[in-house]
Amino acid sequence: MHDHLTYDQLTRATIGDCTTQELQHLGECSVCSAEVVTMNESLLGFRDAVLNWTHSQTKSAPRLVLDAAPLTPRRTLRWSLAAAAVALVMTIPIYRNAAERQRLLQEAEDTRLLEQVDLQLSRVVPGPMESLVTLLPNEKSTNDGEPR
Repeated sequence: MHDHLTYDQLTRATIGDCTTQELQHLGECSVCSAEVVTMNESLLGFRDAVLNWTHSQTKSAPRLVLDAAPLTPRRTLRWSLAAAAVALVMTIPIYRNAAERQRLLQEAEDTRLLEQVDLQLSRVVPGPMESLVTLLPNEKSTNDGEPR
């Protein structure tokens, strides 16, 4: 009496991953070879069932076909107007940004001008007399060099 192959050995033989000894045993033992044939037939039956089911599902599934409507001049005009409206709406932020930047530049220039006017008005001595003021002794120093 032969020792038959284990379930794992039969499974490996079914997928074609068996050793030479197992292959030799399958050639000599009709019980084990019949078991491998049965396993192969079961797998083939399962494969066929899955393929049939898949084909039946794809045939009954509704196919979505979108037919493009012909372009008419009126439809083309609508799309052109829509594109122009989108382009116009997109330019509004750009215009606002440019106007804001211009306003900030003008504000900075106005501030500089006001600071210059303020500097001119805050002088104690008028501009033409400044050369005479430099000839006068400094208020902070005395004759001996010590501050008052």
